[in-house]
Amino acid sequence: MSIQVVVNGDPANVPDGSSVADVVARCVPGGAAGGRGTAVALSDVIVPAGRWATTPVAGGDRLEVVTAVAGG
Repeated sequence: MSIQVVVNGDPANVPDGSSVADVVARCVPGGAAGGRGTAVALSDVIVPAGRWATTPVAGGDRLEVVTAVAGG
């Protein structure tokens, strides 16, 4: 079974029981590996990278995933 969440303004279906880490892994290649350079807000609350794997997402949750990009 899947649930619908909103990631960066776009609807996304994720498996029921997913964590923030699972959602990040779907939208940022390598992003779930420690969170370096990536920040996540779940319903307007910042989730520290160390808690991504233990923070569940529920249907209707809004996630903003921001990745730092270097270069010029």
